[in-house]
Amino acid sequence: MNKIHHHCDTDFSKKMKLSLRSWMACGGWIVILVILFVSVLLFSETEVETLLILSMVYGLQGWLAELMGVRIDASGIAFPNRVFARFPYLVLFRRKLSEGSFDRVDFMKHSFVIYSSGEQIIVPITKRFNGIAVAKYLRNKFPKVSVALLY
Repeated sequence: MNKIHHHCDTDFSKKMKLSLRSWMACGGWIVILVILFVSVLLFSETEVETLLILSMVYGLQGWLAELMGVRIDASGIAFPNRVFARFPYLVLFRRKLSEGSFDRVDFMKHSFVIYSSGEQIIVPITKRFNGIAVAKYLRNKFPKVSVALLY
């Protein structure tokens, strides 16, 4: 089951940032990296080793992007830039939406949707998170942004 790590309590005015991450996705990346590392040790062909090392570099950036998770602070929202929202193993670094670049956030069961310049950006989060607390935090940090809970 996915776990979520967040720094959020009832006194939202004192919190500087909020972090949400999927430990399940981080664990999956670790398994992939270990398999790639063992494969590098087992193969002796230069071309195969080069391909595996490049795959490890990609895996490290994916793991770091997921480990950093979704971060919300006064400057905006940063999150893993997944190619497919629900699939954490095709990640191309991170993406940041600065304050003022989005005007609406809708929370659903396993994700939230950020509306930015006519674009809908789906940011997946784990099954277990306190949507009410995150919504209150967003309302406090971004009072001009419409925040809705849709579940």
